[in-house]
Amino acid sequence: MPSVTSMGFNGRSTMIAPSVPVSPAQSPPVSRRGAAGLALKSVVGIALLSALLLIGIVVIMNTYGRRLVIAESARKIEQTGNKSVEVLSTRLREIGALTRTLAETIEALPPDEALVRTTLPRLIDFQGDLAVAGGGYWPEPGAFTPGVDRRSFFWGRDAAEQLVYYDDYNAPLGPGYHNEEWYVPVKFLPPGRVFWSRSYQDPYSYQPMVTCTSNLFVGGKLAGTATIDLKLEGLAGLVEDWQRDVGGYGFLVDRNNKFLTFPKPEMVRRTSVDEAGKRTEEFVTVADLAGREALFAPLAEQLAAMDRAIVERARALPGFDAAVATRIDAESYQIDTAEAAMIAAVMADPLAATRREQATNLFTRVDLDSDLLNNEASTAFLFNVPDSYWKLVLVVPVSTSGLVARQISNRLLLSSAATILPTLLLAYLVFSRRLIRPVTQLSAAARQVRDGDLEIQVPVASRDELGTLSESFNEMVRQLRTNTEDLRVSNLHLAQNLAMTDTIMGTVHEGLFLLSPNLTIESRYSAALARIFARQNLAGARFLDLIRRLTPEKTFELTDRFLKLVFNAQKNDSVIAKINPLKEVEASFPGPDGQLERKYLSFTFDRIWQDGEVYQAMVTVEDVTEQVLLAQKLQASEQRRERQTDLLLSILHVEPRMLRDFVDGAYRELQRISDLLKKGQKQPPAEVAERQRQFRDLVDQIYKGIHGIKGTASMLKIDFFASAAHRFEDKLAPLRSKRNLDGEDFLPVVLELSEMIDSLVEIRDVIGRFGELNQWAASAPSARSDQELLTDTLDSFVRDLGARHGKRATLRFQASGDFELPFTVKAPLQNVLAQLVRNSMVHGLETPAERAAAGKPEFGSIVVAARRNDGRLELLFRDDGRGLDYTKLVERVREMAKSEPALLERLIDRETNRWRLPELNEMIFQPGFSTAENHGEDAGRGMGLAAVRDLLAGLGGEITLRQKPGQFCEFHILVPLPDAS
Repeated sequence: MPSVTSMGFNGRSTMIAPSVPVSPAQSPPVSRRGAAGLALKSVVGIALLSALLLIGIVVIMNTYGRRLVIAESARKIEQTGNKSVEVLSTRLREIGALTRTLAETIEALPPDEALVRTTLPRLIDFQGDLAVAGGGYWPEPGAFTPGVDRRSFFWGRDAAEQLVYYDDYNAPLGPGYHNEEWYVPVKFLPPGRVFWSRSYQDPYSYQPMVTCTSNLFVGGKLAGTATIDLKLEGLAGLVEDWQRDVGGYGFLVDRNNKFLTFPKPEMVRRTSVDEAGKRTEEFVTVADLAGREALFAPLAEQLAAMDRAIVERARALPGFDAAVATRIDAESYQIDTAEAAMIAAVMADPLAATRREQATNLFTRVDLDSDLLNNEASTAFLFNVPDSYWKLVLVVPVSTSGLVARQISNRLLLSSAATILPTLLLAYLVFSRRLIRPVTQLSAAARQVRDGDLEIQVPVASRDELGTLSESFNEMVRQLRTNTEDLRVSNLHLAQNLAMTDTIMGTVHEGLFLLSPNLTIESRYSAALARIFARQNLAGARFLDLIRRLTPEKTFELTDRFLKLVFNAQKNDSVIAKINPLKEVEASFPGPDGQLERKYLSFTFDRIWQDGEVYQAMVTVEDVTEQVLLAQKLQASEQRRERQTDLLLSILHVEPRMLRDFVDGAYRELQRISDLLKKGQKQPPAEVAERQRQFRDLVDQIYKGIHGIKGTASMLKIDFFASAAHRFEDKLAPLRSKRNLDGEDFLPVVLELSEMIDSLVEIRDVIGRFGELNQWAASAPSARSDQELLTDTLDSFVRDLGARHGKRATLRFQASGDFELPFTVKAPLQNVLAQLVRNSMVHGLETPAERAAAGKPEFGSIVVAARRNDGRLELLFRDDGRGLDYTKLVERVREMAKSEPALLERLIDRETNRWRLPELNEMIFQPGFSTAENHGEDAGRGMGLAAVRDLLAGLGGEITLRQKPGQFCEFHILVPLPDAS
């Protein structure tokens, strides 16, 4: 057999001698030296590996693991503290709501002693809640009975837990109640807020108590306060539950840092005997305990720092008034200067702003070298309690977290050692038998091949990788004998592989091609590529030219820079994959009908290397249009679900009948606007000027309709539709200022209108899925009349607008007890009243400072009176604000006259050269007329009163204005009532 030249293991040319037949059983001798070397190295390696694993476990658990355990413990403690604060806050808010309800009830009651003594105890009892120790009504001097300074009504629970009426505070020679710590501060609170007193000891149960106070107003004037006394006897049990969760101990202090709970009550409780010889108990302050126990001083200092932080935050708030502290200090004999400053800060409620910015009530975390009760290093967590401004302190020993880390480390070390050592020993035995011996045999055979023995064969002892290696070695030796024949067979296989490649390239669904360094497509590519690019003969085509033709210029530029990086050998594959701009690209292709067809393509680039350089790039192109469109549909579905959720949350608080009226009325109005748009499209062509007039009239009609919907939605606090209507107005605003309008300008309006109509339909669907609320609201009897619902809604609207615009006002609705709005005019008149209330609160009434400067009460007054008069409904709307500002009114008229000169001829009497006031007043009803410098969601676009006039005109009614600058503004409305039949 002739010799054949081939390549050996070392890469050099090797001469293969003619083959000599040998027996397959022939095998190389085993080298004992090699076996002993591998065995010894294996034993040493296993021992070192075991030691390193165990040492690594110890090091990790005592460093990183310990930090993780301690950090997780701190996070759990913070979560426990926040949950504890929330439990306290929930209870305090419940009592605060009870106090405000009591105050609102008193405001609604006439000054009838029998009625007050019959009504209030049922509220104070709070359905038998024994934690409510009592409560009462404390009028201002002469507010309940003219000429009588003290006329309070107080009920407290006796030994049998029954509410008993007490008259002690009305004693002529007693201290009274007008200068008490719980009474004075609340006089300076805004309406609707409550004040939590300092804690005090119950003389019967020796449990801490606190008083919640709310102010009340009659006719816009402070008429007194309402109080609820709350027992805090359950706090100790709550703190014990928290202690079990965190493993340390906890305690509570009140606003003045007086203890409410402590693990060892005897350390913080002072016992004495009063003048009557009765034993009394009282909790001390943290400063008192720190004075006796030096180890408690760091905690006392941090609690004082919390007070200082509250005062500093309050002073930075716009609503803080430093003069309030001085007045509180002067009016209460129980409050000193320091406490008055703290109370003034609490009244500004700085924690409310903090809660909006942070997700935790944790103030700080303090490391203590030695704790008073734990007698070891500990960590204290200090939390603020909102509303009441109490403080919660949780103290946990550092050893608790460290002990857990050490226990975990020791257990893991023992269990790891018990598992690792036997496993490694067993592995060595198997390794020695299954690996070392076969490897030694292969080593000896390789040396024989090196020495020229090409007939050697090694035994195949297993079917694993070593067995495969042995077979491969034997096969290699056999292949060396027939190298020439193998080369011929390899060439044949290569041709077959090329044919198979062509078959694959013709059947795969993805576009596959090779990209050369000069960015041209190589000759072989898949048939799917031609279908994807809708082009034949892609061989040699420049890839960037295809990208420029199919994608925007920005994508082309990014692709150009990216491909330079693809063929840059210094950039690794992970970087290339991350910056690929063609992962999902939108492209346009000409369709069969000549129209552009949109597709989404995904390109993947895999680099082919040769001699350390990027030789080619294999590019895979997938048509992912279906996946992208499906994802877009899923996203749209999710957005629809989220919008339905927002809709539901926006309407849950609305009374069903008023919600039904709003939905029906808004739907009718939007359909009317839709009809106007359709009618505008169908109108025959007209002259340019007439067409522009028609367009602008259409804009005004739509504007007034949407403005009416926004007014009613704002009044009912349906924020979703109020915001949607405001966005609609933003779409209309550019149309009013555009010089020339055409039909395409209304496309955004049509889209916005469609979304609002869809939202209303969704509301109906949502309501239908929640118990057919529309039918229930229409048929179910209600304890509240339409007049009561309308009054409550308008009153709430006044408070909301006042809060947003820094104004204060009260609203009164005057009508006979059986007065009801007829169904046919109810919804339009509700809209009218909403617009008038908003106009009054935003433009008419002054701020408290302006009213004070004008000698007016701080609270403005809005009065709505209604009656039936000779077959007509007569409404009177009046506020005691500034009236019309003729200076701004005239400025606005003169500005409008620049484009409408005839306006001045109509408004000015040329004989006297004076303004015609009736005609000038009527300007406020013109669409788009506004004297506001800026517009917002509440006002400023000049459509509110124009919409009012249109609504009333649609009912056959009319509205007139009477006003006196600086004193009042009054609207008189007459609406004919439909025939009863």
